Amino acid sequence: MNPPNRSEYAADGAAQVQETQRAILLWVPFAHKDQAKALGAKWDRQAHAWYVPAGMDAAPFAQWTQRQAEEPAHETQRQPGREYLDVPYGERKAAKAAGAVWDPLARCWFVGPHCDRHKLARWQPDQAAAGEVPTAREAFAAALRAMGCVVSGEHPLMDGERHGIGVEGAVHGMHIGAAAPDDADEAAFYVAHLEGRPHGYIRNFRTGIDMQWKARAVVL
Repeated sequence: MNPPNRSEYAADGAAQVQETQRAILLWVPFAHKDQAKALGAKWDRQAHAWYVPAGMDAAPFAQWTQRQAEEPAHETQRQPGREYLDVPYGERKAAKAAGAVWDPLARCWFVGPHCDRHKLARWQPDQAAAGEVPTAREAFAAALRAMGCVVSGEHPLMDGERHGIGVEGAVHGMHIGAAAPDDADEAAFYVAHLEGRPHGYIRNFRTGIDMQWKARAVVL
């Protein structure tokens, strides 16, 4: 129950707390967690953040409504010998399925012992600096591949419509997690948007894993 980190993972999660709970987000140092809890603060396990429940007086929590200068740096909590990843909140399920492991002390995902390194490569911290900035379509195509989708032909279509797509190792009639067409070429589906900050949604029926994708540094 450490304070939320500075990563996009925590930022997206904190936004979810505020949107779904209509709550006031708090930055509570680990040493203050019992005090905040005693006053009525709640911990959102999914977003990894403390918050003041809707309708509660926020005055007693004033000391935690802004980040404190003495808040320990996120980097100091990381364990030596671990390869940490930069996993956006909406992509956590896909990263876990590929073998990433959550470090509760560092508040960060890292490369697990039984991972698919090819799929985890998209979450390497230095991935963006490794080459040219991708287009939104290229970035979303990489997300589809990380989800086990077979990207070919006209895919992906960034038009805001739902599109079926094949997956690796698809078998007719064998889909897990949700109702899906028997056509192996539609064992997954996606919806992608270009307007504003490019974003999209992917679901692989065969694995039951889904992903909320948001573009980072991309060229439209």
